[in-house]
Amino acid sequence: MGKGNDEMRIVAMICWSLIMFAFIFNSNLLTLLEEGNINLNITEQPQFAFFEIYQLRAEVVIRKVGHLFMFAMWLLFIYIGVKRLKVAIWVTLSLALVTEILQPYFTRDGRLLDVLFNSAGVLLMAFLIHVFLVAIGNVKGER
Repeated sequence: MGKGNDEMRIVAMICWSLIMFAFIFNSNLLTLLEEGNINLNITEQPQFAFFEIYQLRAEVVIRKVGHLFMFAMWLLFIYIGVKRLKVAIWVTLSLALVTEILQPYFTRDGRLLDVLFNSAGVLLMAFLIHVFLVAIGNVKGER
């Protein structure tokens, strides 16, 4: 593959990462989705609720499926960027944890359950990528 393709892979990975950071650290997800407004509020006194469990109502489940999908796609874009599946998995799993730990500093709730949903998306996409690589005869996870 040419240099231009490598640059496009990196650009795609960075663009998706910027989209993810906008969703992860935006103070009001509803205004982001409805109006496109990015609102970053930083607090020096975060309210930590990392180990609190929330009730899985219908609208919450929809948001959690969104977590799963967004992190699955993040793994895909990181894999496309770095071309190594194991590296992409570890980077994305680390991001799943770190972003939830940082969210209270942006007036959001960071939760362990969200880490699990994020990680489920990462592992699901990792499985799909691995199946695809096996199907094309490249089981190392490298191109």
